[in-house]
Amino acid sequence: MADDRVWGGIASKVLMENDRVRIWEMRLAPGAESDLHEGMTGASILQLPVLIYVTDNNVAISVTPEDGRGIKDFEAYARAFGFAFFECDGNDFLQCYDTTRKAAGYCIGQQKPAMVWVKNLSRLNNHSSAADFTFDFDSYDP
Repeated sequence: MADDRVWGGIASKVLMENDRVRIWEMRLAPGAESDLHEGMTGASILQLPVLIYVTDNNVAISVTPEDGRGIKDFEAYARAFGFAFFECDGNDFLQCYDTTRKAAGYCIGQQKPAMVWVKNLSRLNNHSSAADFTFDFDSYDP
């Protein structure tokens, strides 16, 4: 079901689609904000039943996530485009399932876009060749 098609430059995978809704995963990365802005503008103007699923593992290469991303408040960002906003803890499977079900139900029922911010998603593998599992952002970095 999932594949590697992209929507603008923002989406890594189509997680699910049918004739009522399309769910895209966006793997949050510094520098991706302009592509996200473009995709959200289109979905907002056309009122597409699109669910953007932002997976956030709290990691950026060589900087803290707060320093590496331009979007500081995902809820305000989503609402600025007229998107419904949902969030959940990526370490709680049942909460993620329930939140995704509610968000997809909103997209289908209202025929409007929504965003789910999955916070604190555990890293299950390296996300780049520069990944360093031993680095602690709170430790001194000479």
